Amino acid sequence: MPPATPTLLPVLITGAGPVGLFEALLLTQLGIPVRIIDREIAISPYSRALGLHCRTMEIFQFTGIIDSFLDRGKPMTNVSYYRNARLVGSLPVIQAPEQSRFSTGMFLEQAKTSGILLGKLKELGVEVEYGWELLDTKVVDGQDGEEEYVETMIRRALVEAHVVDGGKDKEYETQVVRSKYLVACDGGRSTVRHKINIDFPGRSLTQKILMWDGHCECDIPFTGPTAVKGPNGKTLFVVPLGEGIVRIGVEDNDLTPGEDFDKTLRDLTIEYFESVVNATASPAKFKVTSTAWLTCFKLNERRADHFVHKNRIFLAGDAAHIHTPSGGQGMNTGLQDAHNLAWKLGYVLNGLARPEVLLPTYEERCAMADRAIRVSSHIMARNRAQGVLADLKMYLVFLLAPLIARFTGSFFFSPEVAMLDVKYEKNIVNRPHDTQPEPATEHKVGIRAKDGILHPFYATATSSPSTTVAANTKDKKDPEPTLRLHSLLTGVARFHILVFTSDQLTTDAKDITTLLDSHVTQWRSRWTYGSTLQDGYVDKDLLKVHVIAGPPSSSSSAASNTTLLEMSKQEVGKGKVYIDNDGQIHKMYGFAVTKGQGGITVVRPDAHVGFRVHGVHEQSWKDVDSYFSSILVTQPK
Repeated sequence: MPPATPTLLPVLITGAGPVGLFEALLLTQLGIPVRIIDREIAISPYSRALGLHCRTMEIFQFTGIIDSFLDRGKPMTNVSYYRNARLVGSLPVIQAPEQSRFSTGMFLEQAKTSGILLGKLKELGVEVEYGWELLDTKVVDGQDGEEEYVETMIRRALVEAHVVDGGKDKEYETQVVRSKYLVACDGGRSTVRHKINIDFPGRSLTQKILMWDGHCECDIPFTGPTAVKGPNGKTLFVVPLGEGIVRIGVEDNDLTPGEDFDKTLRDLTIEYFESVVNATASPAKFKVTSTAWLTCFKLNERRADHFVHKNRIFLAGDAAHIHTPSGGQGMNTGLQDAHNLAWKLGYVLNGLARPEVLLPTYEERCAMADRAIRVSSHIMARNRAQGVLADLKMYLVFLLAPLIARFTGSFFFSPEVAMLDVKYEKNIVNRPHDTQPEPATEHKVGIRAKDGILHPFYATATSSPSTTVAANTKDKKDPEPTLRLHSLLTGVARFHILVFTSDQLTTDAKDITTLLDSHVTQWRSRWTYGSTLQDGYVDKDLLKVHVIAGPPSSSSSAASNTTLLEMSKQEVGKGKVYIDNDGQIHKMYGFAVTKGQGGITVVRPDAHVGFRVHGVHEQSWKDVDSYFSSILVTQPK
């Protein structure tokens, strides 16, 4: 065995699918050197995953990369439902603009998602090292007072695997890599998970799914996402991929006892696929005209016992959880794994948090994996449901949903699919207040930080300085547009402090800003990010502060209005004030917009609520200080 590499790499990532690439990109944005390897020789051109859901798109917005995906993807529009080749109806996949800027998800093949992330990573100077296979990994105790580390053996063939006698006589280059941390994104058959002996309990289902990409002719028009329930009781799903290519997934016969699945794959033919689709689409006729990809896969529902091994090795994506493709939860859950883990590694590697305190909180992702399994399993069961009642239910949904959307302007058929309901349980970074009553479920710590419309605060050109208004884009004279709260939550490693002042700024603006400035100045002297940050800000401030006020009052004092105007001119994240005109954002976060004491909500770097306290007085700020002090390590001067 060659000698171990003398230098200690901060993070080794194994697996360069979307999850591994996103983790590498986030860590690089955080100034953390990474090495990312993959056993394949390039990105796979085939894509099991096709969709990005609303929550994932929000995350891409926070991390500054959403535009590239919006340019390439197609919005998830109405899905059409056919029963025995007859159209039942169409309904919006997801349409809830009041909940998120991304009121619908996006169709984008996994290969294209990987390609975009790979391109972003290359722009930052990081190349994926393809062809490297992980053979073994373990956590090694440090010697002579040194910290422990991860030792990983990898190899790559010096010749193409298929060139020499099936690979029997291949020659390899072997390396031993030492790293502080290892992130395993190496798929459902994860070598890392096996080597560190983490169990992968769950169940294997009897269902088989045929998946095909290509051109076809069919009596049913596949102009958009389409579900077809056939007379054989099976369902096929169709998604147009562009350039006339469509993706079809269709249920095959169940696995038989003792079936050799490898032989099933070898024997799979276009003719067989065509026969299964015809039986499901009947009486409509279907014909394949060209094929780009055809495969069959088994369905499993499994989740690793834990995602953190000795605070050094972390499982993400399919290495940590696998489930049915229904609802498109898999890749999205994995991307959110990466988002959760990256800032925590960044804080620890920069000495801002103790590893034994912060890194175990990555286990909170286990609940999200369970959620994905539950959602996809429910959708699979619903799609396979047989009988008159099941058919009637689907008829009613597709018949009534368009009417609901027409009259309400919003329709949320499946909020769990959009992943806007994700939430974490209590832990050190999701800390309920010690003495204040626990709020309603929709306001508890751990929930996704909600989105909504804000208005900049400014003085009118025709009024005295004491007269103020909130901007409204419907007024052609408005000098500034409205904005969404989520547009303020940018960054990869930033905590965002939302200060809800209710209507107190009309009388106590000066006192509130004095407390804000005093505490934030103190915090920034104690906690500053050490590495380079490439996430949309020019500074390294960990804490970004945004003041959200209720509607201005005509009774506001001149002194308060002067303070408000000064706050409106602050830089974003430095105490700039915004107006919650209709009080909806105060309500979303559990605070009264009028005659209220206000409150402070701390939003974690991954845009979940970490802490909340009623009031904006001295004690409230001390409570926020206590929250940060429980997580962060004060740096030496």
